[in-house]
Parts: sequence; C-alpha cells; structure tokens
Amino acid sequence: MLVDAHTHIEQKDLLVFQTMLKDKKLEAIVSSRTKEEYQYHKEFLKKEWVEGQVKFSFGIHPWDAGKVEVEELLHIFKEADIIGEIGMDSYWTENPLGIQEKYFIKQLELAEHLQKPVVLHTKGQEKKIAEIIKLFKGRKLVHWYDCPLYVEDYIKEDCFFSINLDCEKNNNAKTLIKKVPIERLLLETDGIISIKWLLENQLKDDIKELSFDTSLMLMKNTLKSIAEIKNISVEKCENQMYENYSLFIGKK
Repeated sequence: MLVDAHTHIEQKDLLVFQTMLKDKKLEAIVSSRTKEEYQYHKEFLKKEWVEGQVKFSFGIHPWDAGKVEVEELLHIFKEADIIGEIGMDSYWTENPLGIQEKYFIKQLELAEHLQKPVVLHTKGQEKKIAEIIKLFKGRKLVHWYDCPLYVEDYIKEDCFFSINLDCEKNNNAKTLIKKVPIERLLLETDGIISIKWLLENQLKDDIKELSFDTSLMLMKNTLKSIAEIKNISVEKCENQMYENYSLFIGKK
C-alpha cells in the first residue's frame, strides 16, 4: 500500500481523492492550514469506507503565524490526529521569524502535552529548528527537507523524513535518502499544486493532464528511485515505508 505522508487537498479535488481512497489505492495524511479547510476535509473524507485510510493533520503554518491565536483552535488541535505542518520559514515568506518561532514553540508544547506527532516545515531555518526540537518529546516528521546540512542533527532526534517526488533530479534529496535509515523514510506529494510546481520548474516532464493518477505514477517512480539508492527491492521498500508510517501515526 502506497502512503502519501503529507498532502494538501483542495476542496474541488475532494471527490476524486475520495474515489481513490475507496479504490484502496493509497493511505494519506491530509494537512489543513485553516479551521474551514479542516472541517471540509473531515466532512468529505471521514466516511465509513475510508475510515483508517486517512489521518488528519492540522497546524498553524509558519506563513500564517500571527493571523490567528493557537488558543482559538484548541478544539481542532485536540481532535486532529497529527499537528502540522508547523515550523519556520525564511525562504518563501517575509513573516517575522520572531512571530514564527513563538507559534512554532507553542504548537510543539501543545503536541507534547496532547502526545501527538508533528509535521515540520523547515525551509531556510533548518539549523534553528534542529536546535528547538531537541527540547520536545514525541514523533516528528520532517516534510520535504531540501538542505544538504544538519541532516545528522535530525537523525539524532529520530526524525522521520518524507521524500518528495523530485528525488531523481534533486541531489539534496539523493543525499538525504543515502543518509537516513530506511526505517525513517516516507513518501509525500505535498498536494497537486506542489506537483504542478515541480513539473513546471524542476521535473520538466511533458504531462498534459495533472491528476491524482499522475501523482500515484510519480509516487511509484519515486519509490523505485529510493529502492535503487537503498539497494533493496521496490516491494521491500514499499512494505518498510508502510511500517514507518504506521509507527509515525501510532498504529503500531
């Protein structure tokens, strides 16, 4: 079973995604950034026939830090399976780092108190986040890590890493796969919008129609690349990643 360990689903795509789950093509952690997004994810995806195939993550994204108070969303944090994505970012946003750090630490404290795993956003702040997370217990997933430095610091903290779909052409991703134990690797798409960005800016593939079937194909290609780097069979790699996912979400 393929697992998308970090994805964003737009409202217009929910019915198609729901069908994929019904066809038992994958399991996924669906991430929400607002209470409205979380509510429509829950409404459309918490159906009897997809029960167990979807885990819901919720967090105040570093781009949104300062827009809403953590305390206003406590009921969602308590209900969600996972807290995230949370972290800090000095690459894609000009949101003040002091505000981002305050929100990041507050959400880490909450995750530790609620005993929930977290998904980390680290862009441009890899060193700072590696230092901060040492202070907090709990399972941590580093989403789309694209930095050649500080990997060992995260490994020491027993972090999981979700590999994005650009690993065939991204040297940082290849290095990450080599360094991180197979027992801590997962796959992610980051959602259809991110796949579109990759296709336009990095992968340059001639894919005319972007769909969830396209994302599945790219996930399978990425799985094959990881298996080759780790010198194991694709089947063994897929099975190990499912075990990793189960451990991260607390299924095992």
